[in-house]
Amino acid sequence: MNQCKECGSYAINVGKGGRDESDSDLCDVCYWRKRWIERGVEIERLRADLDALKETLAGVKSMHADALEELYELRSRMGR
Repeated sequence: MNQCKECGSYAINVGKGGRDESDSDLCDVCYWRKRWIERGVEIERLRADLDALKETLAGVKSMHADALEELYELRSRMGR
């Protein structure tokens, strides 16, 4: 019987309870903890990307509004 490389537990049930064949040297708790940590890191990266996209979109909206304002000013000067 194999022991978990992280905690020494023998509760290693590869292929059961939703586990795949990876990390067969981890017990069930350490296996799922590792997945949870990995997903947390991925979620934080995605949140940072979303914040950056929001900032970019705000800048584009501002530029668009400025361009429209300039267009309206030009049109009014031309008498349209």
